[in-house]
Amino acid sequence: MKLLPLLVKVSIFLVTFVVVIPFSYAKVIAGVSHNNIIVILHDEPCTLKSQVSNLPRRAVWTENNEAIEGCWGADSHHGLILMFFADRAVIATPMQDFIAVQSF
Repeated sequence: MKLLPLLVKVSIFLVTFVVVIPFSYAKVIAGVSHNNIIVILHDEPCTLKSQVSNLPRRAVWTENNEAIEGCWGADSHHGLILMFFADRAVIATPMQDFIAVQSF
């Protein structure tokens, strides 16, 4: 029965990449979904340079159909993805929580 929640997460994630992401222009690197939250990591530069300077790439947090822009960077020494969002949320999560995107 542990397989079912994983399949649900993967299904939601794949639908997001097939339906939502193709309409954006940035290349998607990786993403994660949990309940009604989806976090997507892009390869384009961060748009919040006036608020954060040490996280070089763009991230988008989507919850309840509301998107919040953010920035991300990798701390490979500790195996973490570090994120900062426009609502001032700061998040550090293990790299293995994200699913890498190869292509559409």
